[in-house]
Parts: sequence; C-alpha cells; structure tokens
Amino acid sequence: SGQTLESTGGLPTWVTGAAAGGSTSGWIISRASSASISTGAFIGINWLEEELDTDNYHSTVTASSLVTITVAGTYLFTFQCDLQSSAADVSILRLLENDSTSFGEQRNYGGGDSPIFSISAIRRFATTGATITPTVLVRTANVLRGSSGALQLAKFSGWRLGP
Repeated sequence: SGQTLESTGGLPTWVTGAAAGGSTSGWIISRASSASISTGAFIGINWLEEELDTDNYHSTVTASSLVTITVAGTYLFTFQCDLQSSAADVSILRLLENDSTSFGEQRNYGGGDSPIFSISAIRRFATTGATITPTVLVRTANVLRGSSGALQLAKFSGWRLGP
C-alpha cells in the first residue's frame, strides 16, 4: 500500500510515505555578519538568517545556535564556514546531537586568511525533539566571516530524506 510501519517510542502506526520526489522538510540557515570566535573550546554559531525553515526547526530569537528536530526521520546535514586568521591554525567543525554525541567532524590543518571548509552529506536518523548544533573550535583567535546573498560563507542546512 506504500505505507511504512513507524514508531517514535510509542505504539507503532502505519504511515503513508512522502510524495514522489522525496520530502520537502528542511532548513537553510546562515550568518550574514562576522563574529569573533574564542579559542580552545567548541562553540556554537548563532545563526541569524533563515533562507528556509519548513517546520520551525530554528529560531533566530532563542537558542539560535541549534535546530530542534520536529519531524523524526533520516536527515542529510551540511555545515560550512569561512575563518579569517593571519596565522596557520588548527580548526575543527563538529556536528553534535543533544550537545553530547558527535556525528560529523572536519579538521583543517593549515591556515592563512579565509580557509573555507565544510562538512557535507552526513546522513543520520534523528528523533523528534533532538537538537543538532554545529560547533567550531579554533586554537588561536579567529573571525567567522559572514556574508549574504547568493554566496553564503557560513551556512548550516538539513533535509529530511524520509522515515
């Protein structure tokens, strides 16, 4: 019948799948302004602009450094940023679920001005209510470079692929 049996911890129920072409549930958030990044600890980025947010995953007012999963399912995550520094540095991007479980990491060894790096195509099942926080760690002082328009240097997105 095209249905799948799903459970989010309660009674299993039959659910009709998304229409052909996949889900349209997701978000694209970014940061237009630059921000200083402290050193020696993972910090969340306050995402201040929303290009797309179909199911109220994100708020620019409260807890703007994370998204809250509103529809359980398998998601595809991407995270990118541009760090300005005059020195060679070690920088790490990390995706955290519920502020504790790391499920994606990208390390950049090198430096100079504006190394752009990203975590792309991380596929993971997320439950309703889970929080996903993209974080950055730098060894020396850095600036997260913001931008707006077609080319966004700091961006975090997620798409629900299905159950």
